[in-house]
Amino acid sequence: MTDVYSVLPFGPDRYLAYTFLNRRIRGRAQQSALYDCTPAYFCTMSWFFVLIVIFVPISWKILHLSLVLKTFLLWYFFLWNNSIADPVLYD
Repeated sequence: MTDVYSVLPFGPDRYLAYTFLNRRIRGRAQQSALYDCTPAYFCTMSWFFVLIVIFVPISWKILHLSLVLKTFLLWYFFLWNNSIADPVLYD
């Protein structure tokens, strides 16, 4: 079985240092690319901002308004128009 380090032109310690540095460089490149609005990254931070800051509160507002509207309609049709709650019966 061929060892990975025997194929490389340098030893295990240099290989590990190389991979560590390469990861650091790639990590920094990805970090800067998050804020970079290029077609390759599809404006990652912008889409994240739009999803979290705009769409989530709007969806919660719509959900809240629909729940308020449903509660009002239930109250109006089942309590206000109910014959038990009709004050005309009690005079």
